[in-house]
Amino acid sequence: MDNYYQDLIKNIKKNINEGNYQTAKVMLDEEFKMPYIPQTIEEELINLQKNVDYYLQKPESQMSVEEILTNINKKGEVQFNAISNLIKLNLRDYIPEIQDFFNHNTNSLAYALLVDALIRQQIDFEFKITYLNQNYQYNFSKKVAGIESAGFKEAQNILKDYFENNDISVYQLSMQLLIQEFYLRAPFNPTIEQAKWIANAISKNVLEMLGLNLQDYSYIDFSLAQKIELLCLIVVF
Repeated sequence: MDNYYQDLIKNIKKNINEGNYQTAKVMLDEEFKMPYIPQTIEEELINLQKNVDYYLQKPESQMSVEEILTNINKKGEVQFNAISNLIKLNLRDYIPEIQDFFNHNTNSLAYALLVDALIRQQIDFEFKITYLNQNYQYNFSKKVAGIESAGFKEAQNILKDYFENNDISVYQLSMQLLIQEFYLRAPFNPTIEQAKWIANAISKNVLEMLGLNLQDYSYIDFSLAQKIELLCLIVVF
């Protein structure tokens, strides 16, 4: 698990040094959602968060509406920063621009940020979106955010049963991946059955990442892991 924290802190510092403050913020926010963080690691993460907050609060990090609308269809950190600013506004006022974003966007993280905001603001409009190379017409009103869905709670309970009492570090990393997985799958929240597949797939991948023997976890049905591809292992946060 030490390697996990070393890599996490290294990646956060790398993003800060490169000026990718919003990306660093997302990584920190996801980590602070975990039920347990070693004290020394938590102290370092808090210091990194202070650095990120400082840069994000600087006047030049804020965009005007004109800058936001200009940058939402650009690439990389510029686009991500624009979306991060856009979701603070009333999205009902920018429906044509949001549709244009969906028409051109290829950034999965920016997409996930905007979709989550549309759900939370309950935007009552039928957007044309592309998800996993399939086209849909979708209304975000009266939908549930991924981490508040029944599927997420089902997967979380499975991971708790597997790891919380005996393997807290495995549970912590599994929960981080679970949050990312449901974040990326919005607005198409997994069903209860799919949530079981996701929980088992995450369990298998985390145990393998940590170099643990799967045979020591015979109570986990690893065959279910083959039923679904994890997006959180494809998209880098």
